[in-house]
Amino acid sequence: MMQEWLKKLSARQIDLAGAGVCVATGLLFCVVGVLPLLRRSDYFARQQTRLEGQRRQAAQLARDVAVLKSRLAGIRKELADNPVQLQTAYHLNRRIAELADLAGQAGLVINRVQPGEPTSSPRFETVPIRLAGNGSYPVCAEFLRRLGRRFPDTAVDSFQVVGNPRKPGEPATFDVSLLWYAAARPRPEKS
Repeated sequence: MMQEWLKKLSARQIDLAGAGVCVATGLLFCVVGVLPLLRRSDYFARQQTRLEGQRRQAAQLARDVAVLKSRLAGIRKELADNPVQLQTAYHLNRRIAELADLAGQAGLVINRVQPGEPTSSPRFETVPIRLAGNGSYPVCAEFLRRLGRRFPDTAVDSFQVVGNPRKPGEPATFDVSLLWYAAARPRPEKS
C-alpha cells in the first residue's frame, strides 16, 4: 500500500516533501540544539562580565586590605614605642602604694586613701582614687608636678586645698580625686 501511494507522487512532490522534512529537521535542530547554545552563550557572556566586575572588586579590596594592614602595623608600632604603657587594674594596691610614696616624698601626709569602682570601656578602664591629708600649698603643688611626670596615665579629676587663715602655722588639708587609666581587662574568647 505504501508503494502505491509513493508511485502516485510526482518527483516534484517528493522533492517538496524532502525539503519539508529538511526544513522541519533544521527547525528542530535550531530549537533543540542552537537556541540552548545561544542561551548558554549569552549566560556565559553575562557570567564573564560579572566575574570581571568581581575580580576588579576583589583587587580593590585587596589594595584596601594592604593599606589597612600597613596602617595597623604603624599604629601597633606607635603603641609599642609609646612611653605610657597602661597596667591592669589588678595592680591597684601597688599603684596606691606608689602614690602614697610619691606624696610622702613631696612632703604630704596622707590621712585617707579611697579607691573607687573601675569603669570599663573597650580600650581602657578608669579607676578613681581619692587621697586626703595635710600639707602646705607649695607641697601640694610639688606633688602635682611629680604626679604628672611619674604617672602620665593618671589624671587629676579634682584638687582642693583648704587652709585656716586664723592659724597660719597649721598645715592645710587637701583632697585630690585622681583617675587612673588602666589597661582594659582581657575579654573571654568566644568559642
